[in-house]
Amino acid sequence: MKHVLLVLALVAAMTRAAAAELPPHIYEADRRAASHVIVIENLTLTPFSGAATSGSCTLSGRIASVERGGGYTPGQPVSVSIACITSAWRPMPGPFPGYSQDNLKQLVRARVFVTDGHVVRRGLDAVSEDHK
Repeated sequence: MKHVLLVLALVAAMTRAAAAELPPHIYEADRRAASHVIVIENLTLTPFSGAATSGSCTLSGRIASVERGGGYTPGQPVSVSIACITSAWRPMPGPFPGYSQDNLKQLVRARVFVTDGHVVRRGLDAVSEDHK
């Protein structure tokens, strides 16, 4: 009986550890449902504070263009909240944890899919300067 319980506990632990990131269509649905799609340039990142390895950062810049939604205008300054992780974050099973703060700091221009001031999961695309 002990062996059966041990095997069941081991299988349960492995099943939880084997959980993967959400299927791509979930993130695509979030992007389609975003109320706004804007291109932001001259980006700066305000990282989250504290000892945690994941949290919410603030991405700020100037709106280069509005691709979907109202309420934003080109040239307007904007700040949006985005899920981000530090270099100390260790991969684990589950939904997309956020973008690397180090990578976000390197961005100059990005297309973001925004709802209520928050970038949706997997809702950021880097945009090169030659795609203005």
